[in-house]
Amino acid sequence: SLAAVMISASTTDRIAENAFKTRDGHAYNLDDHYGAILGAVFREVGAQTQITPLRRDLQKFVLNGLMLQAGAPAGAINEDVRTVANDSLRRLAARFDAAQKLKGLEGMTLVHLRDSAEQTKRFLNRTSVAR
Repeated sequence: SLAAVMISASTTDRIAENAFKTRDGHAYNLDDHYGAILGAVFREVGAQTQITPLRRDLQKFVLNGLMLQAGAPAGAINEDVRTVANDSLRRLAARFDAAQKLKGLEGMTLVHLRDSAEQTKRFLNRTSVAR
């Protein structure tokens, strides 16, 4: 899938390398990249709108990918990728928490938001204890 390509090691390595080579501060970097991905994939979270089954699947896929990156062993992936993935998960956890409090969301959207929040917090708590 396109989401898999966007967060793949080969893509993120190229972005990190190009940002390193471009020293004028205007390069597309990992923070820009992950911001764009999170903005597109999780746009419904916090928007007081229903999240369709296909969008929930996409969000779960990207959430799992971020967890794989954030929890990767030292040296397995670019360290900046691990840092940005961890930061992305922390920001998403806050968004999931806030979104659950919105009025008028249907059942499966709420279940998805609660499950995503719980899964993300569990992962972040596990990694902070392990480090």
